[in-house]
Amino acid sequence: MNQPYTTSPPRTALRQRLRVLLLSIFVGLIPVGSGLLILYWQVDRSLTRGSLEAGQRIIGHLDKVIERADDVTARASQFAGQSCGEVLEPLRRMVTAYPVVRSVVLGDPQHFYCGSELGVLDLSLNEPLLGTDRLVLRASSVPAPDSSSLLFRRFEAGHSINAVIDGEVLGDILGRESGSVETLIEDGGLFLDKQAKVANYSFSDHSEHHALQTSRLYGYRVHSGYPAGHSLQAFKAQGWPMLATLLLIGVITAGVCHWASGQRLEKR
Repeated sequence: MNQPYTTSPPRTALRQRLRVLLLSIFVGLIPVGSGLLILYWQVDRSLTRGSLEAGQRIIGHLDKVIERADDVTARASQFAGQSCGEVLEPLRRMVTAYPVVRSVVLGDPQHFYCGSELGVLDLSLNEPLLGTDRLVLRASSVPAPDSSSLLFRRFEAGHSINAVIDGEVLGDILGRESGSVETLIEDGGLFLDKQAKVANYSFSDHSEHHALQTSRLYGYRVHSGYPAGHSLQAFKAQGWPMLATLLLIGVITAGVCHWASGQRLEKR
């Protein structure tokens, strides 16, 4: 008895064509996946570099500000130990040449006794000021109880010469040089943010590409980094415009692979 005639291809041919199709799809996905991986690596590297460079720029500017405070205290050291009445006027004239310095305050081991801003003083030193740290970050002070400041201190023969830098000067540097990077200045366990507020440090604000750099000249530290999720957002922002191009390349690659494989099958 004759077998009925059929036009269905042999199973082996179907398997071969299915194999060629799957191989073509896989080959087409390679440029798409590779392109996205390379893009993610570039974004990650760019963010790491951005975090480091922001910290370096901030340290460069802060060092210049503190160098001015260093210079004025060196010049004002000639007044250490003298009575406030004798040195107040020349001290005030000296400070006017240093716009980044709000005032210069003279002190003995237990008190501040003379300031270019307030004149004669009798302020007992609190715990941070009883030490010999060159830098002291403060959340407030007597003339500005709602404003932060940074003291640069020089010690001469048992006396201290203290240059006061407003926190707003430091916050302005952070805001100007940080860009999209979150940054903090750290000194003595305290942190100052872009708003010139002494804030508690939150690692979640710098959890991605966090960098910690120390000033070689003055020892303070600058934290820089991005909040959680920033890397993914940056990748999406750059990835979506490229996705159509990568998909087109993938389709072309898959089509060429499918055509070449089909040619080989026909020759068999």
